Amino acid sequence: MYISNTNFKIRPEKYDEMIEFANSLIPEPRQVDGLRHFYTVRTGEDSALAHAVYDSKEAAENATPKIQEIFSRMAEFVTAPPERNVYELIINEKF
Repeated sequence: MYISNTNFKIRPEKYDEMIEFANSLIPEPRQVDGLRHFYTVRTGEDSALAHAVYDSKEAAENATPKIQEIFSRMAEFVTAPPERNVYELIINEKF
């Protein structure tokens, strides 16, 4: 399994509006082949981090165009382009 981490620099004054907009997009990632799970956390007053879990490295890489298209629609809520990286998931335990 592989994880993508995407860092966002958000406009604090647009936070509530961004959350509302992001929630409206939830059905779209569900249609990405190989995407198993995603969540987003606020990491600071002006930052957020999105995690997505994929079946394989190929699934994560193949999702890139769709994910970039989704993120591009969030441009008004961020101060810089999101930074997305893909990593191998080596431990995945559920408690």
